Amino acid sequence: MRIHVAREPEMLPVFRREKDRLTGGDMNLPAVQLQVQQPAVDDDELIILLHAGPANTPWRVDHIPEDHFSPAKMEIHPGYVFETYRHGVLPLFHYLAAMTTPISLSPNRLVPDDLAVQLGPFGSWPKDGSLPNGYFTRPVTDEAATFYKENGFLVLHDALSAAEVEELKQDTLKVCRNEDGRIGGIETADPSMSDLDAMKRVLCIHFPHKLTDVFYRALAYPALTDVLTKVISPNVKCMQSMLFVKASGKPGQAWHQDEDYIPTRDRSLAGAWIALDDATVENGCLWVLPGSHARGILWPQKFHFDKRFDCARESYNFPWKDEDSVPVEVKAGSIVFFNGYLLHRSLPNRATTGFRRALVNHYMSAESFLPWIKDDKSNMAMTDFRDIVMVAGEDPFAYKGVIDHSKAHVRADGQGGCADWDNENQKRLAAEHAKKTAAQKEAAAA
Repeated sequence: MRIHVAREPEMLPVFRREKDRLTGGDMNLPAVQLQVQQPAVDDDELIILLHAGPANTPWRVDHIPEDHFSPAKMEIHPGYVFETYRHGVLPLFHYLAAMTTPISLSPNRLVPDDLAVQLGPFGSWPKDGSLPNGYFTRPVTDEAATFYKENGFLVLHDALSAAEVEELKQDTLKVCRNEDGRIGGIETADPSMSDLDAMKRVLCIHFPHKLTDVFYRALAYPALTDVLTKVISPNVKCMQSMLFVKASGKPGQAWHQDEDYIPTRDRSLAGAWIALDDATVENGCLWVLPGSHARGILWPQKFHFDKRFDCARESYNFPWKDEDSVPVEVKAGSIVFFNGYLLHRSLPNRATTGFRRALVNHYMSAESFLPWIKDDKSNMAMTDFRDIVMVAGEDPFAYKGVIDHSKAHVRADGQGGCADWDNENQKRLAAEHAKKTAAQKEAAAA
């Protein structure tokens, strides 16, 4: 696929000529017209272009920085969704010259982010009806464990029953109302507030297993322990759960590694991402960089100034590109397992309605200390966080007991601003970013 980067309306003839060349001059292909207006949006906004639908379906245009477009009409072949993101870019328009040609995708792969071509839900899956590479079903085989070791992730397809998924959804609704007031950072829902509105308030609740028996039992489903005991150890402990609700419009999380936040001494951390809804490119599924776990390096992090993502920091300076990543689209009831060193992210939920709910539990080998949060006055070398739940095997350190330390709380979604903006260093970085963006605009206008 070729991309024309060109100044605005004068390049439309070039785009049309390229379309003619690619289609053999067949101008009877269905097309839609879009009137691109110039909205008044802050320069730091991200470009989210053209969500395409069938002919005669309205197109959506969100968050286009001012000066990026002059009013212009374009003809674009419908049926695909394409997007482009730029941060502080020059006022150029990206013409997609090959939108009318078939797009060849390898199994489980899309061209991400700068040119995310979505062929509808599960468009990344093979067209012959088979499961993508890295997707397995029970019973869990050695092949699955080998794939995990080499790539840093695997998917257990249809791991949970419909009844188990529904039970988790019902408890999601219950905890989002916070009627007992046990969740920090969110008010109890007023009785007049609908269940949907109560859930829309929440991006993520940390430690839901502290709130209900349903989420506690979900730490040790057989489908989970079958995999965990093959990819971690016969002895497995859990230290964290997170319930992502992620309503339409909610942000994703930038590139990161989970061991940035939960350090183990033996690199055994694994996440188990349990899909409660179908997770697609459109509604914000996971994207992973296969094999990025292998070297065992934790890459540096920074605040990203990117409104697609929540307030968690972004990993950078790693040798992979966004184009190396693959989407992990999964059906409700499936589980994505991934290594704590695997680089992964999610993009915003761009669906017009609905949620992308997922329960994410974190596990590690019971043989390792967990130097996460100091519970006592011991030195850091001997720190072993003991707010854990054993889910398989034996605990070699059972003599230490268990300490109830962690409390349920909500994660900041950044839609009201991030705490980092209050930090003097982050204010300096923000000013530098604004200065750089202004310089780019001046250079473009010259």
